[in-house]
Order: sequence, then C-alpha cells, then structure tokens
Amino acid sequence: MAESFCCKVAQAQAGMELKYVLRQAGLSTTRLKAAKRRERGILRNGQPALANERVQPGDLLQVWVGEQRPSAVEPAEGRVRIAYEDEALLVVDKPPLVPVHPGPGHERDSLANLVEGLYGRRGESRLFRPVNRLDRHTSGLLAIAKDAHAHHQLAGQMRRGEFQRLYLAVVRGAMPQERGRIDLPIGRKEGSALARCVREDGKPAVSLYAQLCRGCEASLVAFRLLTGRTHQIRAHAAHLGHPLVGDFLYGREEPPRCLLHACGLRCLSPETGQELRLFSPPPEDMAGKMEEFGLCSPLEEDALWKLF
Repeated sequence: MAESFCCKVAQAQAGMELKYVLRQAGLSTTRLKAAKRRERGILRNGQPALANERVQPGDLLQVWVGEQRPSAVEPAEGRVRIAYEDEALLVVDKPPLVPVHPGPGHERDSLANLVEGLYGRRGESRLFRPVNRLDRHTSGLLAIAKDAHAHHQLAGQMRRGEFQRLYLAVVRGAMPQERGRIDLPIGRKEGSALARCVREDGKPAVSLYAQLCRGCEASLVAFRLLTGRTHQIRAHAAHLGHPLVGDFLYGREEPPRCLLHACGLRCLSPETGQELRLFSPPPEDMAGKMEEFGLCSPLEEDALWKLF
C-alpha cells in the first residue's frame, strides 16, 4: 500500500473517465503517466485498467506511485529523531550542524544518508524527498515525503499557505518593534555564492516576527515565514541590524552555529487529510545560550502560533 495511491469513486463521479477522477483526487499528471507505463500500474477493483475507461460509484482505484530511479545517496547508520510518521510523511527533528544533503566533508553523515539508512533497515525502497529546507546550522522540524505523490501534495500545500512554519531565533540587540512584518525582497549577494541580501531585484520575501523577551545583549524572537527564500530569516534580521547570534555569514562569527530552530510545523497529512500540529522545543545548545543571555523560555506551542 505504501507505493500505491488509492481512492474510491464517488456517486457524483459516475461515468467519468478514470484519469479525471484521479486528477480530482490530487494525483499529478506526471505520476499518472509513469503508472501507465508500468504493468499493473493502474488498477480498478484489483484489475488492470486504462486511464480513459469509465468508472462507476464505489470503484476502488489504485495507482502505482513508487520510485522510478535508484537513489544516489549512500545509506548510513545513525539515529533519526522522528517527530511524526505515517504512510506518506516522515517528519524528523534535525539536530544542529547536521547537513540535510551530502556534500564535501559530509558525504555519509547528512540527514539524507541517515534517512536512507532508516529506509534500508526497514526494507523500504524510497528516495529522500525533503519538503522544506533547513540550513546545516538550523535545528528542528523537517518534513520528508515518502513518495513523489506525497511530495506533490505537500508542495501544493506550501504554495497555498497550508504548510506553515514557525522558528525561534536569538538575535543581537532588540528588534525595532515587539511585533512586525518584514516585506523585503531577497537575492544573491554580489560576489558571494552563498550569502543573500535584501535587494530591489530580489524575489519577494515576507517574514512575520514577535519578540518574546529581551536580555542585555540579545533577544529571543519568534518568526513565521510566509515565503521560503534561502536564508530568509538570517538575511532579514541582519538587514534590520540584528543578526542572529553565532551567524558567521551575516554577523559576528561565533562557532559552532547560529541560533535558529524550526520549532513549529503545521500541514495536512497527504494520507488522511487531517491537520498535523508538531512542535519541537529548543535543543540543549540553544537553551544553554538563552540562559547565558538571560532569556526566558519560549511560550507554549499554541501561544506562539497565536502571536501571528
């Protein structure tokens, strides 16, 4: 079942072509084309079916949505902190300083390696399909689709604003207001392959923020992203003159990492359609720094979301 997309034909869909019923159920054209090329890729009541045949109420449609190519990621042993899991979605709580993808110096210890290792130990053939992005320094909740169809659905939620993200950050000084909206375009910084900056010809970028408490040198700030640009929180905060503590790229270099944590995630399960509400408290290293700066603990999950 994990590699199949299933739906039942409703009374109002009587006589429709099978392909249109599947499209109404959220199956992408790409996945349908792939299934058509596979033996028994499309089933109607357990029997092979054609995309243009007519269906009847109560028909059970099943479409293969498995992987079409081998993974390029080498599986590795290691712990994966699972915050939530169902047949379509895996949400992990990423530790700080763990890269999401393999790269120079991290060929076998990225999150992708660890998740592929988890799949392998379970005997599952899947590709690593992250939905949202987290920098190596950033800790917290990362959603991973278990197949291409689930990824398609979650990407659609992100475009419609149904995939919501909440972050905690420790910034230098205090923000201009207790609460605010930063609506400033972000683009690549001249002369840098990595850094971003606010620039007129950049892509639209909108961040909402709420300052939770203020210490002598730093403040604890909650951010909610309305767009998902690379380094959006880091670039926006730095532009306002309050870079994240420990941000080597936009502020003063203070190893080991900038203090940014993806604490909240809300989306709809691709499997059930039910709303998921996930929360992750700041990890030990960030909590220690907060105490050092005299910052209070963050609010409870519901109270944080209500700020926005």
